[in-house]
Amino acid sequence: MPAYADEIVQYAAGLIQARVRLDTGEIAARFGISRSTLFRRVGNREKLMGEALWWLARGALDRARSRWERDYGGVVRNDEGRLRYLWILERYGLAIMRDQGFVSVA
Repeated sequence: MPAYADEIVQYAAGLIQARVRLDTGEIAARFGISRSTLFRRVGNREKLMGEALWWLARGALDRARSRWERDYGGVVRNDEGRLRYLWILERYGLAIMRDQGFVSVA
């Protein structure tokens, strides 16, 4: 079964969270492809790192948005008067600050 770019990016995101340096040779070997094929699917190491960080960030934003919807539904302001988008951005920022992958990159 061929390794798809999304699978490779998610694997790289896991490595970043584990604070493991991205080694394109190791990643290619993990998926049973050559480094050239890895490059064609996800780009160079820096592009892969960027995509993996974006994947992690998007997940944090989605979790914050889902939490608002679970706790407050579709309202624009909660019972305390907090605006939806500010509340979501605050939770997103806190999640990024706590994520070891982002801490090790900064």
